[in-house]
This record gives sequence, C-alpha cells and structure tokens, in this order.
Amino acid sequence: MAGSSGKRPQAPDPSTTAPATAPADVAARDLETLHAAAAAAWPGVTLAPAAFATHVRERLPAAASPAEALAAMHASDLYLACACAGGDAPALAAFERAVIPQVKAALRRVGIPDALDDEVLQQLRVKLFTAAAARPPRILDYSGRGPLVAWVGISAVRLALNLIRAERPNDAAPPALVEPETLGPDPELDYLKTRYAAEVNAAFHGALRSLSSRARNLLRLHYGRGLSMDQIAGLYHVHRLTVLRWIDGAREALRRETRRALSRELRLRPEELESLMVLVESRVEVVLGDALSR
Repeated sequence: MAGSSGKRPQAPDPSTTAPATAPADVAARDLETLHAAAAAAWPGVTLAPAAFATHVRERLPAAASPAEALAAMHASDLYLACACAGGDAPALAAFERAVIPQVKAALRRVGIPDALDDEVLQQLRVKLFTAAAARPPRILDYSGRGPLVAWVGISAVRLALNLIRAERPNDAAPPALVEPETLGPDPELDYLKTRYAAEVNAAFHGALRSLSSRARNLLRLHYGRGLSMDQIAGLYHVHRLTVLRWIDGAREALRRETRRALSRELRLRPEELESLMVLVESRVEVVLGDALSR
C-alpha cells in the first residue's frame, strides 16, 4: 500500500482510540516534510497542511519523543484516513482501490465466506465514515501506529464474525468449564467439582468477558476459528512469535482473572484453589473453542 514502510510494525487494535494528549514540541518543518511525502503518496487527495499537522499532533503518543514517534508513524496512511474522515471524494476512491481489496484478502485468510463480503464491507464503510450519535467517524480512531490495511482488516473480520454469530441460535448456555457429573478417581477433587462447578464456570466466563477486545479477538481467531499463528500473524501484519506472545498473554490474563474471582467469591484453602485452577487449565482450550465459535 502507498506510504507503508518496509518494517513489520505491530498493528494496533481497532478499538484503541487516539491519545488525548500529545507532545507540543513537534517541529513545524518536520510536519511540513511529512505532509509533502504523504500528499505525494496519494496523488489527487487534498488535505490542508494545517489540518494534517493537527491530526498528527493529536495522535502522537505522549510517552515517546516527537522525532521517534514521527519516524514510526505511517504518515501517508494517516493522511488518507484523515482525508476520508472529511469526506474527500478522491480519498474515498483511493481507499476503495488500495484498502478494500486487501480487506477482502484478510477475510479470505480467516475463512470468511465470499457471500458475506457485500454485507461486511457495507457495514464497514458505514462504521468508518459515518458519524453517529455525536460520535465522529471511526476512521479517526486510526492512530497511524500500524498499517491502515491491517487496522481496517481487523475491524472487518470482527464485523464478519459478529454477523456469523448473529445467524446462530443464542439461547444455548455457555459451555461448562467444569462438569460435576464427570467424576474421576480423586474423591476430594470430585467433591470440589460437584460443589463449586457453577462458581468456576461463572468465574471463567466472567474473566473471558473482562479481557480486552484484542485479547478476546485473538482467542476467538485461534481457538474459535482454528487459525494458525501464521494466519493470525498475516492478518495483523506481525511476526508469528508476536502472535504467540499475545495469545499467551491473553491466556495468562484469563487464568489470573478466573483465580481472582474464585478467591473473592469462595472461602477455599490454597490447595483447594490450586486444584480448581488445574481443572481450569485442563479444559480451557476445549471450552474456548466452543464458547468463541458461537
């Protein structure tokens, strides 16, 4: 895509909005240079230098130095997104040419049926470019910290998965992590399963709901849709080891929040709590596959 560097940066999550504060000491000449390069990447797309400068400043992370932040920013992608948010017709046409084909490819990579393309893309356009209920167009949430095609592609996959889930019956109970009727050779463990099955299941599903949007999406893609690490890496435009680290982090957060809920709700001895957590670990992949494929 025009304006993308040769690096493989980590793509931001679509639900992450731009920071409210930004460094004030960005040199005007640096912004002018950035504007000239971005404008050259999108011939015919017009965005005033002052508007672009303001847009960039608002999306610079406060923790980084301005020079480092500008160097890492996908400025030409940010330029296009800003022009699209303003309703610039050439910008919207450029978005259709440069981004939409890659979004369709992202949908294919995760196994979304071709028949859903029209509905997904129409919902995507409305979501990105239409203001609603005093909220500006969501394309303005794009911060330039990763390729625009990756950011939009992830949003499109989420929309597609929501459409697929909406077509399925929603009255089934969530899959049980602990099934009290499944007894084993350990009487004490069987007692814990029978006595606390409901609490463990509630704690686990509550923990799953508490995860970040990106963490749930990663778990859904891997366990619910059966995508490999390489497939998810291609969707996010990152290395497979990055995806592995993200998923391990999501699993650990799920375990931590489940344990915290059980500690808060139940009066258990440490060894009893550990036994319940062993049960959680032994069934977590099966239950995630069931819960997140719905």
